[in-house]
Order: sequence, then structure tokens, then C-alpha cells
Amino acid sequence: MKNRVREFRKTSKRLDSPVKPGNDEVGYEEVQTMQLTIRMPQEYKEKIEILAEKMGLKKSDIARLALKEFIEENIAADDRVPYDKVKHLLGAAESGIKDLGQRHREHLIKKIRKGS
Repeated sequence: MKNRVREFRKTSKRLDSPVKPGNDEVGYEEVQTMQLTIRMPQEYKEKIEILAEKMGLKKSDIARLALKEFIEENIAADDRVPYDKVKHLLGAAESGIKDLGQRHREHLIKKIRKGS
């Protein structure tokens, strides 16, 4: 997380104070920004203020960082193959049947016959 914040501080500098052409600084380009107004519970506001103070960032930096991470996670999720979308669920439930993976057909037939 500290590396993300450090990298974000570099990016944030570009957003808050872009270098004008002709300036001696190298590596920064002017970035167009937009303003976004959101409504949130008071609890979030207080937590954002605590985080901003603790991390030495502005509240808007915290919001940009959260939005950036959300966007990157969800855009990357669209590129995933079906297995990658569900792999966190595999093995998450336990049936109590030790050989269910190998003999699932037999167990299913047995269950269907029992029910009818």
C-alpha cells in the first residue's frame, strides 16, 4: 500500500500542479481534470479525514486513489477468462463428501433417486 501511495503522490502532483511548457522540470505533462461531487455518509467523511491526516494526503487524493484502484480492478476483471472470475470461490464450500470430485455423477444419481 505504501508503494501505491508513493506512486500516487507522483501522479497527484501532476494533477494538482501541472508543469507549464517551457518550465525546467522534465517528465510531467499537463493533465485535464474534472470535478466530481458525491454524497457519502458522515462516517466515510470522518474516516477519509483521518486517513488524509495519517498519510499526509489531501481528501481529494484519497478519493482519487480509491477511484483509480476501483477502476483498475474492474477494467482488468473484464479481461479475465471465466476460471479467473470464479477461482476465489473454488473450494470455498465443503460438502462433507470426501470423493465428491471424483464420483460426483454417482453421488448426484444417488441423491436424485433418494428424493423421488
